[in-house]
Amino acid sequence: MRSFEYDYLLETSISHLQGMTLRALGEYRGRQALYVEQSPEVLETLRKVAMVQSTESSNRIEGITVGPGRVDRIVLKKDEPRDRSEQEVAGYRDVLADIHTNYRRMILSTDLIRRWHRALYHFTGTAGGSWKEKDNAIIEVGADGKQYIRFRTVSALATPEFIERLIDLFKLALDQGKADPLLLIASFVLDFECIHPFWDGNGRIGRLLTLFLLYQSGYDVGRYISLERIVEQSKETYYEALQKSSTGWHACGRVQGVRGKSRDHHFFTWGQTKDGSAGGRQFTGKVQNRRPAASLPWSELPYPSEGTFGYAQDGQSRMPWART
Repeated sequence: MRSFEYDYLLETSISHLQGMTLRALGEYRGRQALYVEQSPEVLETLRKVAMVQSTESSNRIEGITVGPGRVDRIVLKKDEPRDRSEQEVAGYRDVLADIHTNYRRMILSTDLIRRWHRALYHFTGTAGGSWKEKDNAIIEVGADGKQYIRFRTVSALATPEFIERLIDLFKLALDQGKADPLLLIASFVLDFECIHPFWDGNGRIGRLLTLFLLYQSGYDVGRYISLERIVEQSKETYYEALQKSSTGWHACGRVQGVRGKSRDHHFFTWGQTKDGSAGGRQFTGKVQNRRPAASLPWSELPYPSEGTFGYAQDGQSRMPWART
């Protein structure tokens, strides 16, 4: 939701190249109907290929892999899933197919997102569909094998309110029509990943949300070309862009010159310690408000204190938070 607060997105400049790209994409969107009318057989073949590639790539990004030829058979429902990885592949297949078929009737809401997450784990026996109960973080595994915290996400306590607020602000921005829908969709998915609302599956749900919101804005390309495969093929630059875009996200729009404007420089930093350090960087400023969370406005909700991140509790065992 941070991208939509304090007119941050509206005040963010884009380059001439980016502007031309947005215009070109809008023009190509207008030509989609011609291809549907002129080449339906070709598009149907592309659709089947994209379905398999999207399911395979979105899961493989998270380290979920299956044996050769198994993805095709699972996606086409020729075989039942045999193990945990194949069960998660089957879950993604079902959500993806649901979006392809019913996106026009769907309404973006917390219920919809949680329903997708529940379906994602339907075959595994794991209860999905609930917001995280413990704080988590986005972890990067370096070449030396060590884990590094790439980003500290929103606390479990604040997650339900943050998600509700994000959806409300996104819908408002769409209705106002002051920014291109493509920019709004990208900002929504960024904020979703920064919140990281689930114990697992956030990356996959984020990619499904991307596809769904593009469909609702008239961009059907993801039906015929796997966007998930493109993300996988450019994974390094994808994560670099995510890291750059999330810098300063937790500043709440209260740090002048970072995200939004304010008359003061008081802010609360994730992972703040008593000596004023935060994530290896010197903390400048002071805690703006010490009131209970329930009485704070949206922009001043508290964040988790320094502690153990990078692990998730699944009810049975603790596991490295390597998957997003």
